[in-house]
Amino acid sequence: MSFVIRRGVSTLVANPSGLGAAANAQRMAKIAKFYEQLPKGPAPQRAPSGPLGWYQAKYFGKNPSAARM
Repeated sequence: MSFVIRRGVSTLVANPSGLGAAANAQRMAKIAKFYEQLPKGPAPQRAPSGPLGWYQAKYFGKNPSAARM
């Protein structure tokens, strides 16, 4: 039996000792907790600040106007 075939068959057999399983489960629990804490839904609208922000909000925002200045 060649080394390649033995290596391929050995990866199909489950690890009976379970080494590393607890670390992987703990890492996945941390990732799941992180994603649970993220805010849900769309991002809140930010209020424009400064003269350029007000100009852009007024003339390029939801209802754009043809009169620029």
